[in-house]
Amino acid sequence: MTKFDQISQHRDAKADRRKAVRRPTYLEAAILEPQQGRISNCFVNNISRTGAKVSIRDEAVIPSVFWLQISGDPDLRYCADIWRKNRNIGVDFAADRALREIEDEL
Repeated sequence: MTKFDQISQHRDAKADRRKAVRRPTYLEAAILEPQQGRISNCFVNNISRTGAKVSIRDEAVIPSVFWLQISGDPDLRYCADIWRKNRNIGVDFAADRALREIEDEL
């Protein structure tokens, strides 16, 4: 197996773990914490109905759960981090996940 095949196989496996298709974006957003207010400005690089990839602009300490406010969207999204690499965070929309699980049970 070539290195290219290994990389391609890894990407396919990673994509298969996602519950919904992500679409590329470049949306300005802010990470909020109830007691502290705005923690950091960020960008949403891709998004689906179940989660997103967020890029942090600065060296702020980001908690493992937080609110994400996407510019132009009046709703806040409650997020739980799934992975972190450098200034990127993969998040699950935790409140949305809980609602989906309830809907699946009905």
